[in-house]
Amino acid sequence: MDKTAIILISVFSAIIGGYLLIRLIITFISKPPDNLGIKNGKLGKCEFEKSCINSQQEKEYNLDPVSYEKLGGTKTVHEKIIQAIKEYGRSKIITEKPNYIHAIFRTGIWGFIDDTEFYLDEEEKRIHFRSSSRLGSYDWGTNKERMQELLKLIQQ
Repeated sequence: MDKTAIILISVFSAIIGGYLLIRLIITFISKPPDNLGIKNGKLGKCEFEKSCINSQQEKEYNLDPVSYEKLGGTKTVHEKIIQAIKEYGRSKIITEKPNYIHAIFRTGIWGFIDDTEFYLDEEEKRIHFRSSSRLGSYDWGTNKERMQELLKLIQQ
C-alpha cells in the first residue's frame, strides 16, 4: 500500500472515530427532563421556546391541539399515533398508556435526542402534544417540523 492510501485511510478513520465519539457524548449527556408525563391534565411546560412545541402552552412558536372526533375513538387515535411514530422513523416508544405516549426521536446527523409526548384528552377529544430537545435552547425548527409531519400522518 502506498503512502497516500495509508494517509487517506488514517484521516478517514479519524473522522469516523471522532463522529462516533461525538454521538456517544451526546447520548451520554442527554438526560430525560423531569417534567415528562401528565400532571393535572397538562403536559410539562417548555423550558426553551425555540426548541420545544407544546399545544397546551400559548406562545408564538406553538401549534394548536388537534381534534380527534372525526378520526375515531381514543383507542383508534392511539393506534394512529403509534403507527405515525413508527413510520416517521429514528424513534423509540418509551411509555405507552391508553391516553399517553412518550417517544424519543433522534436527529439525523448528530443524533440529538428529542422527547415527544402525546396526551389524548378524552373529555375534549383533543390530541395534545409536546416535543422538546434535551440539549440546547434552539433546534432550527426541528421539533415543530417533526410535529407537523406526525400530525399529518395521524390525520390520514
